[in-house]
Amino acid sequence: MMSIFLAQVWGLYLLVMGVGILINTKSYKRAAEEIVKSPAMMMITGAMALMLGLVLIVVHTVIFLDWRLIITLLGWLTLYKGVMRVIFPDTSTKMLKKMLTVKALKISAVVSIVLGIFLSFVGFYWFW
Repeated sequence: MMSIFLAQVWGLYLLVMGVGILINTKSYKRAAEEIVKSPAMMMITGAMALMLGLVLIVVHTVIFLDWRLIITLLGWLTLYKGVMRVIFPDTSTKMLKKMLTVKALKISAVVSIVLGIFLSFVGFYWFW
């Protein structure tokens, strides 16, 4: 089932990224600041997010009030991120600059870890 596969992939991705950001917050902040400074990197990361978001919403648009909605929302958020970076790069850059604080990164890391644990649990254990 596609939902279980995506729960496994998203779960592990969010968990690893969240832990990485939490442990190395300052390094991730510097890296993100470098990306924001480069219009080329903003376009490249935007194009990648756009493609990933499109793939996700094409293969998984499940709108039920259960755990699968999280995966659908992640797909739409990824698509939104890609569209913003490709079509409105200046607006996207301004928004990112405002959000690049240590506190915001730590909050996003914790949210990522919680979602990652939940989706990993659902994907690897709930239905087996």
